[in-house]
Amino acid sequence: MRIDEPIFPVSLLGDRTIAGIDFIGFAVVGIGLLGGLTYLPIFLQTVLDVSGTNAGLLLVPLIGGFIVLSAVTGQLMSRLGYYKPFTVVGAALAAGGYYLLSTMGVNTSLLWASVFMFVTGSGLGLTMPTLEVGVQNAVEREDLGVVTSSVMFSRTLGEGVGVAILGAVLGNQLSTRLIGTTLDESTAQHFIEGGEEITPSMLNSLSPEAAQVVTTALSNSFSAVFLAAAVIMVVGFVVALTLPNAELSEEVPVKNETGGEATQSLD
Repeated sequence: MRIDEPIFPVSLLGDRTIAGIDFIGFAVVGIGLLGGLTYLPIFLQTVLDVSGTNAGLLLVPLIGGFIVLSAVTGQLMSRLGYYKPFTVVGAALAAGGYYLLSTMGVNTSLLWASVFMFVTGSGLGLTMPTLEVGVQNAVEREDLGVVTSSVMFSRTLGEGVGVAILGAVLGNQLSTRLIGTTLDESTAQHFIEGGEEITPSMLNSLSPEAAQVVTTALSNSFSAVFLAAAVIMVVGFVVALTLPNAELSEEVPVKNETGGEATQSLD
């Protein structure tokens, strides 16, 4: 048996609101959230010499900003009746947050690192609640489920693709910065292949001079990773600017038996 649209009616992507929001879900929330949760703990442990437990605790500003701003955004959207301003500001904050993260180095204090993570998490938190609301506001009732799932799918796809893209950036940067240094070739290759699996114990096994070389290379490489994420966030911000500034409604269009349109309350 053949099904024409087994996953998603591609025709819905002809609506620029749906296509734009799906892309923002892919780029800003998908890549932004999982990219931070994946690479920030490694940066904290290997560059700032933070223990694994403390690295987890230091993610609280990122997650806290995400959760708090998500809740606040939902309340504000219901009162103001618009979602686009929050999407735009959220994407801008996420881009700015990742740029700030890209400026971190071996001398960055934990306080400033926490501030940068809070800014990033706040931007992601502002953006995420607007996505489902935006697509649901753009379609008929019969398509509510499929467009909502499309946002979740694009976000999940962004998480997988984002980790792969940022991991490739990290590997490329480490290769560029470690090959040709005072490290012997086998040690350099070991760290290049380790990538996101590099641990403090790997650094501790080196001499102080070699550890400093690797730490500096890691710091600069993570800066490139976070800067690449910031560029992706900027693209999401530009897409958010192009979204229609539609007013939220408690009613959605539904087709009646004659083929015309009527409205029906979401309650």
